[in-house]
Amino acid sequence: MLIVKSTAYTADYRVLNAINSWERFASDIILFGIESVEAAQTSPKAMAVTVERNEALTPLVSDMFNFVPVSSEAIHIFANSDIMLFFVIAALAKVEDLDIGDSWLMVGQRKDMDIQERIDFEHLDLLELCEVAAHYPYLPPCGADYFIWRNVDWFHMPPFAVGRLSYDNWIIYDALKRHVPIIDATRVILAIHQNHPEREGVRTCPEARENFRLAKESYPEWTAWNGWINHATYRLE
Repeated sequence: MLIVKSTAYTADYRVLNAINSWERFASDIILFGIESVEAAQTSPKAMAVTVERNEALTPLVSDMFNFVPVSSEAIHIFANSDIMLFFVIAALAKVEDLDIGDSWLMVGQRKDMDIQERIDFEHLDLLELCEVAAHYPYLPPCGADYFIWRNVDWFHMPPFAVGRLSYDNWIIYDALKRHVPIIDATRVILAIHQNHPEREGVRTCPEARENFRLAKESYPEWTAWNGWINHATYRLE
């Protein structure tokens, strides 16, 4: 069972492309928030549910991660709603070959691409997509747009606001502190971020500062230089 969790503030083509990419490997897709209802209606695998929010009404990452109980039988995936994911099943097969047990966290770098329309996934040539993507550089390993994990609990996660700074680095750092094997799947999973204007204030707003404060409160020694993708303990090739 592979469960994808995300938010979808709109049902624009980027969100629908992301959902269509997840449908290829997910058994269930959970979209958080009433804003996600329209997007959820486009996929038989998707459902929209309510989610806890902060005072600014921004959904909380902690509630999304903990929505489905921890189970060694399920693989959980959290992805931003503008991220298309490919070759997830291939990456999971390689994880089995690592023989690291049934508790782990997988992350990877993304590529930014200018996608201007809906993608016809029924006729998508993955080889051609990979050839096009090869011309785009990977973004630096300081931020993660997707997390895949098995048999890891996140009940102690602070109430981070989604889409703001720090929570992604905290997640990786927390796993390192708890000796959870962390797998860098950059070279196997193709993660495509569909370019769009950045929401104003996402890096400087009070919620971003609160995320940073919460991360420091949890781990006083943590800094923005900790918990990067390249700090992973294993790498898939």
